[in-house]
Amino acid sequence: MWKETLKSDLLQGFKIGLVCGIWIGVVALAKLLEDMDKSLIEFATEMVLIYAAYPALVAIVIVITISNHEGSKLILANSGAIIAYISANLLLQIAFAIYEISNNQIVTFEMTEIVSVSTMINGLLLGMLLALSYKFLGKEVLETSVSDTSENQDLPPKPNWDPRIESLRQEVHVMRQEMNSSKLEIYQLRKEIWQLSSQR
Repeated sequence: MWKETLKSDLLQGFKIGLVCGIWIGVVALAKLLEDMDKSLIEFATEMVLIYAAYPALVAIVIVITISNHEGSKLILANSGAIIAYISANLLLQIAFAIYEISNNQIVTFEMTEIVSVSTMINGLLLGMLLALSYKFLGKEVLETSVSDTSENQDLPPKPNWDPRIESLRQEVHVMRQEMNSSKLEIYQLRKEIWQLSSQR
């Protein structure tokens, strides 16, 4: 049972990490296709700025995913963050290789830039931070909602009968009776007038 759960957590983490990596790969290719004649320094500068904002994207995707995940949030967050960094490094290396090929330069494709100790450490730290933050923040939110519910339960029940409404109903009933009696009096007066006029 635990093996299936672990497999599911790792697979889910792999999926979200790959999604994040594909995002930065698409952005890198889009920046590359904007201007194929740009210098390597310009292209690298643009990628550094995008890569600096990359952890924020990974964090958002992981938090959204673990909020609806029933398995181990720590395993999912760690695996997702590690795969996100590895896939991003791989796709960035591919983008740089495409740039070098298009500009007739020597292609440098280094595996150490894709999977390294720093990549693993960054992924683990980000995953642990997100999982632990969600655990404590989620617990605090849950306790707050429970306390709000208990406070609402302590309040007296809302009345389903309002004396003002009943008073208005009685007044309307009295007014209707008075109107009916007035109509009856008018009818009798008209009848008497008709009788007097007929006698003449």
